[in-house]
Amino acid sequence: MRFSFYIPLLISIIIFSGCNSKEENHCYIPDQPNFSLFDLNPSSETYGESIGPQFFNDKVSLFYFPYSET
Repeated sequence: MRFSFYIPLLISIIIFSGCNSKEENHCYIPDQPNFSLFDLNPSSETYGESIGPQFFNDKVSLFYFPYSET
């Protein structure tokens, strides 16, 4: 019965100790990778040009490399 007082006290201390964090959580956007590849798709508007992520500024981009020579 003596421990019944300490358990809620311990739980309260654990819960409220996390509320005093002075650190601010920031979400930093990583730098955009810098590379360019030659467009080999004949039906593409950029066929024959060297394009990379900088070509698609301010747009959501997905990079997919289905084949690797290594």
